[in-house]
Amino acid sequence: MAWSFSGDKPIFMQLVDRINLDIISGKYSPGDRLPTVRDFSIEAGVNPNTVQRALSEVENTGLIVTKRGDGRYVTTEQDIIRKIRIKTVEELTSRFVYSLRSYGLDDCEIETLVKKSINSERKESNNG
Repeated sequence: MAWSFSGDKPIFMQLVDRINLDIISGKYSPGDRLPTVRDFSIEAGVNPNTVQRALSEVENTGLIVTKRGDGRYVTTEQDIIRKIRIKTVEELTSRFVYSLRSYGLDDCEIETLVKKSINSERKESNNG
């Protein structure tokens, strides 16, 4: 089934985000071989050139490495994965806080909502 994409960002950047997420969340472990460009393009439902461009972007960050003639692999350098995970989460958090402030919420209200959400999610996961 093809991946779904939004119209607010180029598809290759959405692929970059998805591949990064799959790596930093642990879907792909350090040292795992990634699907081929062809397999990724079939799975995502996009042109192989778009996938190639996205994989090149991810490779530039150091999250994946190419072994000539053998394909692309997730880096085994845990420090790189950890740094990109932290950077990604910090960017998400910053955008989230900015968005809440645009609704007129102050820091105290934001903290209260976040704590409430954490507690609610914790209860749901304990009951499930």
